[in-house]
Amino acid sequence: MNKILLGAILTAIVHCGCSHYYYVANVQNVPLFQEKEDLHISAFLGAGDESFSIEAQTAYPAGKKIGLMADFMTAWGGKASDNDFGRGIYLDGAIGYFTPLGQAFVFEVYGGAGISSHLPPFLLSRNQ
Repeated sequence: MNKILLGAILTAIVHCGCSHYYYVANVQNVPLFQEKEDLHISAFLGAGDESFSIEAQTAYPAGKKIGLMADFMTAWGGKASDNDFGRGIYLDGAIGYFTPLGQAFVFEVYGGAGISSHLPPFLLSRNQ
């Protein structure tokens, strides 16, 4: 049992050490609607040690208690000279229910779907 566990741990360490760092988090889209005429639009720029990103979000109440939202993000980073770079895009949409709870609180629940694409260095170098 100990040999199997040790083998599994060593395998995980070896395979994790060979991977690239491609994670870029997006900002949560929380519109906090109070009434039908509210509109939520936001944009963000992000920069880190190895990546840059641009994100745009929008949300609109399509009915008295029904809201729609959409989110778009693109990110890129790394060093092309080291063949350690990449870029990606992300797009999602959701529909949900909202209701104010007094003057200071809002209950919201949304469900949706999204699509994304990531191009790692080995694919980008073939496309250029």
